[in-house]
Amino acid sequence: MSLSTQTHFFALFISCWLLLLHPVSGIRCFVCENAKSDKECNQPINIKECPKDVSPSQDVCEITQTYSKENGLTINKKCGTGPCHVGAANSRVLGWASQCEKDKPEWKCEFCCSTDGCNRSGASSSRIGKLFIAVLIGLSMLVSTTLASGQRM
Repeated sequence: MSLSTQTHFFALFISCWLLLLHPVSGIRCFVCENAKSDKECNQPINIKECPKDVSPSQDVCEITQTYSKENGLTINKKCGTGPCHVGAANSRVLGWASQCEKDKPEWKCEFCCSTDGCNRSGASSSRIGKLFIAVLIGLSMLVSTTLASGQRM
């Protein structure tokens, strides 16, 4: 087996191994009701695995923030069924879709996302992790191609 073929197999092996790191189980979301702050809800004990064996399967994490003069801010986080609510294009690009009008005296904002723990307010670590894996796969393919073309010279 030539070095070029070995390099391609190595790159394929690494790519498959990295893809297998993604769990087969359901998405994990923060789950809480009537919290008054994100800190109250974002405790490790509140991370729950969403059931996949229900119909329709729960494949997204949701946050609902409600504000009223009577109750103040109330935060609910739960598992949900996609697709997420349609929002601004830039929100969808970032992995969030929302409907929210905080300029009114009473308002309700709903957010939805589809990676583990993503309904932790401000959480972007799961997106960064997936980006890191994609970069590693791309670099391994680039090295593989470079080594293969260097062999032919």
